[in-house]
Amino acid sequence: MIKILSTICLSPMFFLTGCSSPPPPPPVNWSGSAIEINSVMPDWKENNVVIPSPVIAGHWAKAIYDFDGEKGNYLPDDYFAVTHANQIVVLTQTSTG
Repeated sequence: MIKILSTICLSPMFFLTGCSSPPPPPPVNWSGSAIEINSVMPDWKENNVVIPSPVIAGHWAKAIYDFDGEKGNYLPDDYFAVTHANQIVVLTQTSTG
């Protein structure tokens, strides 16, 4: 009986503390000196590196239609398929295979 009463008494306290608002943020010292955080832009270069997965199992196939080389807009699953392929077959309109 005491366990039930303590649960009934303590549960509203948990709800009230969980629903309370956070404390206000500290005020900004506008008269202080400025601190430079990012003085230069990061030296980032785009790359097409796909990290191969160490746990690929089974046999599967992926067909990429209207392949346009580097001009094409391909999804990540296309790059994933090319990275993990054991064999790549390219068919064109003039291929005889």
